[in-house]
Amino acid sequence: MWIIPRFYVLNISLGIILSLILVIAILLIAWYAGKDFISGFIIKSNTGFKINSRIKTKGIEGVIIDFYPRNLKLLNDKGEKVLIPYSNLIGKNILIKNTDKSRISKHITLKYESVNNYDEIISKLKFMIMMHPKALVNITPSISIVSQKGSSVILDINISARDSKGLAEIESTLKNTEL
Repeated sequence: MWIIPRFYVLNISLGIILSLILVIAILLIAWYAGKDFISGFIIKSNTGFKINSRIKTKGIEGVIIDFYPRNLKLLNDKGEKVLIPYSNLIGKNILIKNTDKSRISKHITLKYESVNNYDEIISKLKFMIMMHPKALVNITPSISIVSQKGSSVILDINISARDSKGLAEIESTLKNTEL
């Protein structure tokens, strides 16, 4: 940049050509570096892009591990860590799957009369809970015996569902069934 004024003195057309080449080079460098920063700002402002979210596009698939100023780090299915520039994601259809699913759980206490086989009752209750359409099947319900007097038993049951309405339906099903 400091030598360009000397070219203006020697030959004005040579100075103009070198100035244009320098301006074009600076614009290309700014575009190359800046497009990833701008794309990153746009992508990070999307609420679906979070750490531990799984993304899938044509040719790119993996779980987001970390965000950087110009790219993001993915862990693909082979266990490889891949840096993806944000500009490669702009303008593509991206499928985002958040792994942190919403779920709530609740402890309920139920009393059953005339129980002969406790293991059979517990397995029946677990089966009923797992077969309920509102129950989360990836979380096994825990059932424990709180107290036992004669043939009656009080059970503590931990159930999980996606929302409170589902919990209420499961609880009402358990309370209304006789074993």
